[in-house]
Amino acid sequence: MADLVREAPAALLTCLPFGHVEARLWERARPGRRLVVVVVGPVTEPFPGGLPASVIGRTVPAEDDPLPAALATAENALTTLLASPARAHEIYTSAGRSVLLVGAGIVNLVTAWRLVREGFEVSVIDAGPDPRVGADWTEYGCTRGGGDARMATLTEADGYFSGADPAGANRFLTPVRLGGWRVAGPGPLTSDEHGWVSANAAVPPWLAGQYTRDILGINRRSMQLWDELARTEPGLFTDAGRRDRILRLYTDSSLLARQLVRQADVGADPQLLSPAQIGDRHPALAAVATSGVVAGGIVVDGFTVQVHRLVAQLVGELERSGAQFDWGRAGALVQDATGAVTGVRVGAKTVTADHLVLSPGAYGGDLLTGMASGGALHGVLGAWLSLPNPHGLELSLKIARTGHLAEDSNVTVTTGPDGRSQLVIGSGYGWTGADPANIDPGQLEVLHRAVADTARTFFPDAYEEAHDSGQLNCGQRHCVRPWTASSLGLLETATMPGGGTLVQRRVNPAGV
Repeated sequence: MADLVREAPAALLTCLPFGHVEARLWERARPGRRLVVVVVGPVTEPFPGGLPASVIGRTVPAEDDPLPAALATAENALTTLLASPARAHEIYTSAGRSVLLVGAGIVNLVTAWRLVREGFEVSVIDAGPDPRVGADWTEYGCTRGGGDARMATLTEADGYFSGADPAGANRFLTPVRLGGWRVAGPGPLTSDEHGWVSANAAVPPWLAGQYTRDILGINRRSMQLWDELARTEPGLFTDAGRRDRILRLYTDSSLLARQLVRQADVGADPQLLSPAQIGDRHPALAAVATSGVVAGGIVVDGFTVQVHRLVAQLVGELERSGAQFDWGRAGALVQDATGAVTGVRVGAKTVTADHLVLSPGAYGGDLLTGMASGGALHGVLGAWLSLPNPHGLELSLKIARTGHLAEDSNVTVTTGPDGRSQLVIGSGYGWTGADPANIDPGQLEVLHRAVADTARTFFPDAYEEAHDSGQLNCGQRHCVRPWTASSLGLLETATMPGGGTLVQRRVNPAGV
């Protein structure tokens, strides 16, 4: 008991009964925090006398190796507490009604939309230009800088663990040209970057499984919220090109069989199609479907959207609702003598608000200095290519090419600036390390060539038309998304001196 009071952990695993007296002592050692105790084994009365409201009790049965289940139970309970409706209500009702959001990517813009609808006074700052002015794509962050397309499926965000490729090398340390994920420059990695890679490789299988289940649960809830937004605010999507259902194509029959089971398990309402059925139902794919390249396909729940158009619509609607935007302004946190954040320094002035929301994507390294989650974010690069859509493909695709350098590709059917139908291909995993600008041009070119090969293989006519018109080169882009070693999102909160709340979060790198 003395160790528990001295160390004051957030969670406790024990094989002994844990009663009210012990809980009270622990509660005093960690005031104002919710705590979790997990009792392991065949304990008849695990919580004699009950537990106070601040302590949550869980049990797991005695198994051959109960520790993984106990750790997963404790971590899940703590995560649920951090992101619970009660915690959200606490933030909503804490002091003040003004909110400053740093970062104007899709995550913060949707957050701003919700806050405005809840009656908050909202202001947003972003280091990039106004997304509606059409500046060069290299001046923007991930949302506006990549292709005008995003995809959401129930397995879009996923767990990526162990870091090992089939040959046994660590994929984050292996260059793209050798089948790995590294696009970071050829110089030596920092100690923090080595630590990030090691942390990813150190996630044990039992915990990786729990993390993946958590991520898939977030996918499911995210899809529900996007569908709800589309129903309640259809005007936001009028010009955003939303398309429902996704056709997943596979070049490997064994992967197709495994994915059919997985898509059914996550509730994606999968519909299996043979190559002949793909050709019959989607004439634009008839040639590739019957060429022997495609082993089959699965139609699943999901949607695609033109994110650039959606962002422009959101910004306009937010402005009309009174939200204030400050473009081209990078910010830095201002802290008092105790380390508490009091505002954001923008140029020569300090901007303050009752609440502060940080979502800078992969580009927030300097902004997040001093925060617990600051060093957790690294960059993962994706390459983009735009093609014409001469055969009128109507359903957006996800292509899985086993063993290819561009192994997974999203193909979104969009409408281009000239009003013509286009195919926007996004693919590739390119780890940049902690610095999203640390990109080896040679490795990036390898990734672009791999995406181009997918375009040439699956859409040969569109590829030739893009080559002849020059679109092939001008249609190449890339963006860098945030990633954590655990593949989980981040949520960090702190109380500001005036009683408001600071929230720092990011989402999994894939998906909308």
